[in-house]
Amino acid sequence: LPISVRSARQVFRTFFRDLYEVTRERRCRYALLIFLVPEAAFAFAFAAVGSDFHVPEQTVALVTGPLAAVACSLGCLLGIPLCRRFPAQLCYIGPGLTAALASLVLVFCPKSPVSFTIGALLYVMMQGINFTAFATLALQLAGKANPLATTLITLLGGVSNISVIAMKTFDGRGYTLWGVKGMLAVDGLVGLVAGIPLLIFLYRANRRHSEEESQLKRAMIDRPGELSA
Repeated sequence: LPISVRSARQVFRTFFRDLYEVTRERRCRYALLIFLVPEAAFAFAFAAVGSDFHVPEQTVALVTGPLAAVACSLGCLLGIPLCRRFPAQLCYIGPGLTAALASLVLVFCPKSPVSFTIGALLYVMMQGINFTAFATLALQLAGKANPLATTLITLLGGVSNISVIAMKTFDGRGYTLWGVKGMLAVDGLVGLVAGIPLLIFLYRANRRHSEEESQLKRAMIDRPGELSA
């Protein structure tokens, strides 16, 4: 075979082998599920619905530009102590559920510049916390001196983009059918319907895993000779 074809085969063979090794771990499969389910996609495009809230273009640019950058940065910083205090999985899903609730509240709020500003800034602040939680989860999974760390982090990032694309499609469909209220309702309902069952599943799975580990530790203490044999 030509060198280029042989090299391409080697590259893809190595890639799929690394991908298999990465996805073997239970923690990684849970992380892939978290990033794939659109409970924290943060795909709502506030800049596109400013006119529906009767917001001047200059105010839309200010809120979704510099002010959003500040709010998102504050959320990223707030995510640091939160990820130290709580599990990173919860810090990833929790802001998504909060943003979903904010979208639903905006359905019933007056379509005014005040509602737009508060909703948009809260939304991107939750997104900032989510960014920090994503980085924390990815680095925790990668660990130290892991030769597959780059493959893992790239895989997680790619999977998370799938949920963003899906939510943008859902939001756009909601706007086409029912206007801005439909777009907000779809964004909020999909986030809650996806996020709450996922949170319950992860809680039960992690608790079951913790119980299994505790039983194994007790068995090692009670019968060290048998286990070592």
